[in-house]
Amino acid sequence: GLLSRFNVPHCVIERRKEPTKHPQAHFLNARTMEILMDSFPSAFDHILKKMPPSTYWRDFVYCHTITALNEEFCRVDQFDAKHTNPSFWNSSPSNVVHLAQNEFEQIMHRFSIKNDASSIQ
Repeated sequence: GLLSRFNVPHCVIERRKEPTKHPQAHFLNARTMEILMDSFPSAFDHILKKMPPSTYWRDFVYCHTITALNEEFCRVDQFDAKHTNPSFWNSSPSNVVHLAQNEFEQIMHRFSIKNDASSIQ
């Protein structure tokens, strides 16, 4: 892994024996993606292939019920310049990604096994 490459002593402690199957967080920030792009390019490429199109997650929709979207009372476009400084999108060689945590964990777990992370248990 990245720490081993730079001879940094480390120990990873995880309470679960395997990646979760239930989606949790759905957002990877730009800095995380920059690190993946630089240090783990094959995992980075796989994440980009797995993420849904941005049109699926660009809006936050607020409504009275989840079954009647025609009752929405607010929609916020997360990519609109009034909510995000446009310089943010140009300041990173990568970008934010929407990918369920369980999918991200599975990608990283497979990547670590493939790359001989022998201390993973």
